[in-house]
Amino acid sequence: MDSSFLNLQNLIQGFKISCQTEGKSPRTVRWYNICLEKFRIFLEQNGLPVCVDRLDKAHVRQFILHLQQEARNGEKTGQDETAFA
Repeated sequence: MDSSFLNLQNLIQGFKISCQTEGKSPRTVRWYNICLEKFRIFLEQNGLPVCVDRLDKAHVRQFILHLQQEARNGEKTGQDETAFA
């Protein structure tokens, strides 16, 4: 199978389109996209795989720990980005 098909960025785009065709609200679609992009960026910045066939539970847990540490340090976790002007 073509590895680009399993690239997280491609899958996020496909998921976004799927949500839109299912009639999810623009706010919901945007929220999902923000969260998934935050995960993708975290993976890239930490040298972790961005192809889903190479991701495992430990990678997701690292991301959750990262979010928890941001929250403890008072850093933005993306929630403010969903205030949708």
